[in-house]
Amino acid sequence: MRLASREGAVVICEIVYAEAAGFFQRQSALDHFLRETGIHPTPSTSETLWKAGELWRHFRLERPNARAAARRLLADFLIGAHALLQAERLLTRDQRFYRSLFSGLRLL
Repeated sequence: MRLASREGAVVICEIVYAEAAGFFQRQSALDHFLRETGIHPTPSTSETLWKAGELWRHFRLERPNARAAARRLLADFLIGAHALLQAERLLTRDQRFYRSLFSGLRLL
């Protein structure tokens, strides 16, 4: 996170904001944390939402094993599409997944 913030703005999409909300008792506390750490919630565009749905559809169709496809949620695709189209790179622990499905996405 420190490296990312030294290189530019750190943004999060709605999904990441919602996931972070699970760790705070009040919205004001989460918003304060985001301001203090320089993290900027950025709404997804319709292009980003379309890209997420398109990649999710292809992912499900290419995997005949329903259990393999079920392990991935639409949220994973929303996060990846947001990073691909509205950010410069993605900070993730799941680099293998994002590298395999989001061509051109820089990972950190």
